[in-house]
Amino acid sequence: MKIIVILSIMMSLNVFAKTRDITGFQKAKFGMSYKQVKSKFSKLQKAKQGDKKLVRGILTNTRVIGREAALVFDFYNDKLYYVGAMLDLKVNNGKEAMKEYYRVKELLTKAYSNPTADAEQKKSIGSSDITESALMSGDATWQSIWQTSDKKRGIILSLKYYQFKWVISIQYLDEDGNKKASKRMKENMADEL
Repeated sequence: MKIIVILSIMMSLNVFAKTRDITGFQKAKFGMSYKQVKSKFSKLQKAKQGDKKLVRGILTNTRVIGREAALVFDFYNDKLYYVGAMLDLKVNNGKEAMKEYYRVKELLTKAYSNPTADAEQKKSIGSSDITESALMSGDATWQSIWQTSDKKRGIILSLKYYQFKWVISIQYLDEDGNKKASKRMKENMADEL
């Protein structure tokens, strides 16, 4: 009887919850070509890059989760492997920014289950509330990660103080494409030396 009670408590706490498959960002799915993604996001623009195997698409002045955002779509061999969203929070302080971070985290948790990892770190400087100054100085990190069970795809949610404003970064990543693109970038850097 005790085992059944413990098991039902653990299930209600979502301990065994599995991350829903992470297939990409909105209508852009991992493995799509630039042309296919452009058909979903018509204002997508190619960023100039020297390597034809590595292509970056940029979309500015758009909205994600009700906030102004800029999007980056990275392709390797014309296959989407990364989408990054930078949300401009337009808030005045760290407490408001953290409130928005937790709102976005809740939305992602509803869509993908509980994060597989959470990091909420801050340095202690002796003050009772140093969160905002720690974030602004780069001494704090608010981050949540969702990963598929095979660890091949994931989402990273971060709260940052970037270029004098509060932003939330959401990164959607296909690990296989990322490894291949990283290897190619290293080769390009070695060729330049």
